[in-house]
Amino acid sequence: MIITEKELQTKRIAPLFKAYFFPTLFSMISISLITIADGFFVGRGVGADGVAAVNIVWAPTMIFVGLGLMLGIGCGVTSTIALSQGNKMAARQHVTQAMTLGLMIVTILATIMLVNPQKTVMLLGASDTLKDITIEYMLYLIPGFVIDILCLIGQFALRCDGRPKTAMWSTLLPGLMNVALDWLFVFRLDMGIKGAALAASLSFVVGALIVVFALLDPKSKLRLLNIFSKHAWVGVTRNISRQCLIGLSALLGELVMAMTMFLGNISTMRLLGDAGVGAFGVVCYYLPFIFLLGNAIAQSGQPILSFNYGRRNTVRVRETFHYMVKTAIVCGLICAFAFFFLNTALTSFFIPANSPAGIIAIEAFPYYAACALPYIFNIVATGYFQSIERAKPSIVFALMRGTVFLIPSFILLPLWLGSTGVWLALTVSELSTTLFIVLFYTQRRIKRK
Repeated sequence: MIITEKELQTKRIAPLFKAYFFPTLFSMISISLITIADGFFVGRGVGADGVAAVNIVWAPTMIFVGLGLMLGIGCGVTSTIALSQGNKMAARQHVTQAMTLGLMIVTILATIMLVNPQKTVMLLGASDTLKDITIEYMLYLIPGFVIDILCLIGQFALRCDGRPKTAMWSTLLPGLMNVALDWLFVFRLDMGIKGAALAASLSFVVGALIVVFALLDPKSKLRLLNIFSKHAWVGVTRNISRQCLIGLSALLGELVMAMTMFLGNISTMRLLGDAGVGAFGVVCYYLPFIFLLGNAIAQSGQPILSFNYGRRNTVRVRETFHYMVKTAIVCGLICAFAFFFLNTALTSFFIPANSPAGIIAIEAFPYYAACALPYIFNIVATGYFQSIERAKPSIVFALMRGTVFLIPSFILLPLWLGSTGVWLALTVSELSTTLFIVLFYTQRRIKRK
């Protein structure tokens, strides 16, 4: 079923948001499935060193995902506003230019990483013990991310085109395929960590193909233009600049994940050794799930917010945001409950609970429970301001999370509290950002009155 422009203007917000949210949620869960499946099969088939290696390599891939989110959100907002104003050609140009540029940038970054893999993994914090296994995983995973950028950006276009279910299938099918291939490559064919990376890369290719074929459909309002046509590049500098400005906070938000993983790897290696990195790796398999939950809420609200913002319907914009916040609170509480009460089960899914890394991970999980709600809320609030072309507040919020609060927390708290400080750093950063956002929004409402 395709969501029409009339429904975006007139349908009740609750059912309209749900029509976007549940397919988007399944899409986000599918993305997590790829990460978690790798962790499960690597943890069971390779061991804690494999989990640590995967965690080390996934940190820089957050930059790739961040670029995809930046251009995806940017072209999603700009193309939706163009559609709301009746300019379909401009909307198609935004999507075509974003996907082409994204592919070019990620190809360059991946090439830089793979030219000297040994130097790359050492810079990422791999120890001499983990160096070889980390290189092996990286060599087979990174090429897949080059293709995955088309899926990351294209999903936003599909939702703005009124096809959230197609966007869902572009991640759900690859997620299921990744689980099957992980089992085949790691367990049956005994390919080890290389098999897990290859399974993920192949699943990325399938997702990208689904998106590209859907956006080549002649019935699509946002179908891709011929990149060799002059029409495809009209206003490219202005369009990309606008998209990057709108979506920059999404890139910064993904860098928060990358920075969390990088600083956490360095801190746990220093304080707890390889077992600490393995434990932190287990926690980091679940943190992206919280991140993706927040993204699911933000992305589900984006077409509704941007379309009605373009039509200057402030009542529907405000109502949509309130519904997004309520959803964020529910999802945050569920995640907090799981982290606090199911810490042993969450750890045992990847590595034995009585192993050195498992014991540390079980102790760490409850500390992360407190960050779930503010983490999701911060992503939703940032997404709201992105969707209504208020780029500056969204960028400031992302900088608060990723630089102003996060880095000092990871530096100072371990000095004061030891390894406990590592587990509390993200929570302190997210809670501080939430307070900043609430104060900003409150002052903004007071000024309007």
